Amino acid sequence: MLMLQENDCQEPARVEKVSASEQAAALMMVGFEGTQPPAYLKELLEEGLSGVVLFSRNVRDDKQVRSMTESLQSLSARSRPDEDLLIAADQEGGPVVRFSDDSCWSPAAMALGASRDCRLTKSLARRTGCALRRRGVNMNLAPVLDVNTDPKNPVIGVRSYGSNPQLVSALGASTIRGLQDSNVAAVGKHFCGHGDTKADSHFHLPVVKRDLQQLKRVELVPFYQAVTAGVAAIMTAHVVFSAYDDRLPATLSGRVLQELLREELGFSGVIMTDCMEMGAIADNFPHPAAAVRAIEAGADLVLYSHSEKLQRRVHARLTEEIEAGNLPQERVRDSTRRVAALKKALRSGHTLQHEDCWLDCPAACRQTIGKAAARGVTVLCGEKEFPLPGCGLDTAALARGEHWQILLPSGADGPWDDLAERISRGCPRAELFRYADSQPPGRRPVGDVGKSLLVLTGPEGLPHLTDEQLRSLVVFSFSGPFPLMDLARRPQAAACTYDASPSSVSAALRCLFRGAAAPGRLPVAIKGWER
Repeated sequence: MLMLQENDCQEPARVEKVSASEQAAALMMVGFEGTQPPAYLKELLEEGLSGVVLFSRNVRDDKQVRSMTESLQSLSARSRPDEDLLIAADQEGGPVVRFSDDSCWSPAAMALGASRDCRLTKSLARRTGCALRRRGVNMNLAPVLDVNTDPKNPVIGVRSYGSNPQLVSALGASTIRGLQDSNVAAVGKHFCGHGDTKADSHFHLPVVKRDLQQLKRVELVPFYQAVTAGVAAIMTAHVVFSAYDDRLPATLSGRVLQELLREELGFSGVIMTDCMEMGAIADNFPHPAAAVRAIEAGADLVLYSHSEKLQRRVHARLTEEIEAGNLPQERVRDSTRRVAALKKALRSGHTLQHEDCWLDCPAACRQTIGKAAARGVTVLCGEKEFPLPGCGLDTAALARGEHWQILLPSGADGPWDDLAERISRGCPRAELFRYADSQPPGRRPVGDVGKSLLVLTGPEGLPHLTDEQLRSLVVFSFSGPFPLMDLARRPQAAACTYDASPSSVSAALRCLFRGAAAPGRLPVAIKGWER
């Protein structure tokens, strides 16, 4: 279990005994290309770099990842022998994962929101933490604590537990405790909340115009609870919260990070930025000065995920600012102390929990993941239509002779090819069409009178459907309820999972064709879809 005491963060850090270059490296977390550490990263590690973040580009298989993370820790130990290097990954579940095998790829957070099950959520988080630990990853950039109050939010969606702040708080705290029980540092994100934005901060600078009372009733509630649960770190949002600072995004705002997060919420752990290369920062605040502004505002770690050139520039600029005294020693000392305390806690906890995580085998992880996926399947309307008549695998059902036309997206991304094959085996009388091939020459058009129509959809959205088609339409979404929001009328029936991970696809097929229960309850408020 990750045990980080408040007084650990208050021990004097001996930053005066190390060089400005080493102090600058200690304020950074970086990403890199390839499946082994490149030369420039080795140099930064020897300078005392605090952390690295892994992406799918760094992953070939489990053995390679374990070898890579051991190499990273060995390089880091040359300069920090009593601390573990922070090795982070975004293993949120659903559409955002870096390890996509079925023993680590859990359903999206919104599926857990649909389950309303805190105990299952904590168990799943612990299994995820153990799976990460087996790979040498000791920090998960999760949970997402954003309250998804805008159904058309372009970046959060199913990554959130839902639109109710109390639900998000309870499940977020359960995830934090589960991860940290397995000695993986949890990172709550994105402070103060990215759920009520119409812009994606990867490309634009969003502005949230809620007043203070609204923020305290909604956005801030999960973060208060996360602090109470002992979350190890909090990631900032590249979002302007005009009630606190009408000029600067939270990442660069002392009013948000110091006055609100540190003083009002009482958070004493590590504050890290979201990737500083995202458009919200990069297109509005020049680098590397933006990194300096983030540290001045109260961030302990600045995250640069991609560009080696930019990482070098930021390290050089932070070094210059420390040497010149423009970044005060007290500010640097506070940050290096907090980061060092977390790294030491991970090392001591690793010794205690290492065997537990290895004994928590992949089969147990898969079982918990499958249970979570099944609990999240949600019928949105037309409960009596599931399972689909005539599509069961038993001969009596097939003998009834109902005929279905099934549409799937034509894109190569996602599970669609595999789904088409599995549906053909389980529902051999169905006609399968792909969206781009919905009325092939020489065949009956989709939506023939007397034919029932099933459309499977994901983030791509639904194809154009006529009113007549809608009357006999059954929709199954692998992206929550969001693709259905703009339909002119409710379909005959609709159900969803919240992602297309292997466990969610299997749960969906059991609901559609085998009569498995769909116990989930929609965790987001969407006009017209209230039940």
